Amino acid sequence: MRYTKLIKVLFWFFTFFWFFIIFVFSFVYINPSLEEGPRWREIDKVENFIEPEVKFYKIDTPLFIIFNGKEFIALSAICPFRRSILEYDEKNNIFICPSHGEKFDLNGNPLNKKVKRLKSFSITIKGGKIYVLLGEGY
Repeated sequence: MRYTKLIKVLFWFFTFFWFFIIFVFSFVYINPSLEEGPRWREIDKVENFIEPEVKFYKIDTPLFIIFNGKEFIALSAICPFRRSILEYDEKNNIFICPSHGEKFDLNGNPLNKKVKRLKSFSITIKGGKIYVLLGEGY
């Protein structure tokens, strides 16, 4: 008789304990609102780009915002071959990898070798602000 009461108490204790563990696990590890994923990030204001120019930003990942006078382009500032941060050569309007010298044009295409082009990001303008979609596997 005493053991049946103890067994019932232990049964309910472990039942609630496991329900609590499952609840916490599902909230922390499965909840999609907490997962890292693609998200729009505000980068700058359109009014800060007066003439055609290239600006470097490091928000979540290093990237270049290129304004060619009529549209904005967002390119990764990471070399797809050596994973180095690219440098911008203002005189020649190209990006150069300091690790192996590969050069890329302002559209992200390689100029010297057969390496992959620079990753581009989706970009939009709302309310005079520039937003870039990050977290797309950069």
